[in-house]
Amino acid sequence: MEGYVTLERFDDTMVVRFDRQGALNAFDQQMITELTDTAKLFAEI
Repeated sequence: MEGYVTLERFDDTMVVRFDRQGALNAFDQQMITELTDTAKLFAEI
């Protein structure tokens, strides 16, 4: 299964995108896990 959350970096700006169109971007456990993992990346930067 492909991820719902993507992270892009543009110089000093980070963009987090949600893509779960089939469910109108509703949060499920996978989305929450991916967002949590993404947030942890910010702490490492």
